[in-house]
Amino acid sequence: MKRAEVPRSLNPNIKSRTQTAALKPLLIKILAVGIAISAVTARGATGGFDFSSGIAAYDQAYQKARRVLAADVQDGKFLAGQNWQQVWTRDTSYSVEMACALLHPDVSKTTLLGLTQAVDGIGECWYQDKCGHFAGWPNLTDAIVGASGSWALYLVTGDRELLRPIYDRTVRSLKRAERDAFDPKLGLFRGCASFMESNSGYPKDYAMKGEKVGKTCALSTCLLYIAATSSQLTPAKPWVKMCGHCRRKPPLSRKRSTPISGNRTRAITAISSTIRAL
Repeated sequence: MKRAEVPRSLNPNIKSRTQTAALKPLLIKILAVGIAISAVTARGATGGFDFSSGIAAYDQAYQKARRVLAADVQDGKFLAGQNWQQVWTRDTSYSVEMACALLHPDVSKTTLLGLTQAVDGIGECWYQDKCGHFAGWPNLTDAIVGASGSWALYLVTGDRELLRPIYDRTVRSLKRAERDAFDPKLGLFRGCASFMESNSGYPKDYAMKGEKVGKTCALSTCLLYIAATSSQLTPAKPWVKMCGHCRRKPPLSRKRSTPISGNRTRAITAISSTIRAL
C-alpha cells in the first residue's frame, strides 16, 4: 500500500504563521472529529485523548490543531488567534463547542465567565465582539452564542456552578437584543452574520460599512436567537414564531452562513431544566 504523502501545508516543520492562520478552521474541524472518535474509545480515561487514523496527513493535522489551540491560550484565556490579541465571545464559544471543552475545560470556563459587559438599563450581558470591518454592537449582535458554548462545556464537565451566571447573563442579553436589534416589522434581529463578520462575507458595496451591515438581518444570527428562546430557557417570546420565517429567506450573499446545529436547541432546553433542579 502506497504511503500517504503529508501535504506541505500540514508539515509541522514548515513555520508559516500566515499558513497556520488560513488552515485553522480546517484544523479545528479535524481536531473535533479526532476528539469525538477518541472520546468513544477513551471515555473515562484520565490521560487525555489520543487519535490515530492511520492516514499520515490526518494525524499530522490533528497534532497541529492541538498545538494551534494551545498557542492561543494566554493568561489562562483563549485569544481569538493570530494577529487578534483579544478574547472573543464568538470564537471562544464555537471553539469550546467543537473541541476546547474537552482539551482545555478550565481555560474554557475562565474565558466564558469573563466575557461580560455592563449595559445601561439592563445589567451584565454577554460581551459583544468588535470586528475591524464593521465595529461592534449593534452592527454585530451575535453575542448570544455564548450560551451555546457554555452549555457545550457543561455537557463535558458537569459543572453546575457554571449554569446560574450563564442563565442570568443570557436572559439579560435577550432583553438587550429585543431593545436594540429586533425589527418588529420583519420579525427578525438585525446585525451581521455570525462567523461571517468580514468584508469577504458580503457584497462589495457593504465593505467597511458597519451601519449598513447592521441594518441587515442575517440568517445565522437570527438562528442563534431562535436557539436561545424556542425552548424553556426563557419565557416564550412572541417574536420567536415570527423570526422562524427567516429559515425560508436566503442569506444576504450567496456565501453559506454558519448553520446552527439542533444540539443547541436541545441544549437550551436541558440547561433550563437543570437550573430548576439546583
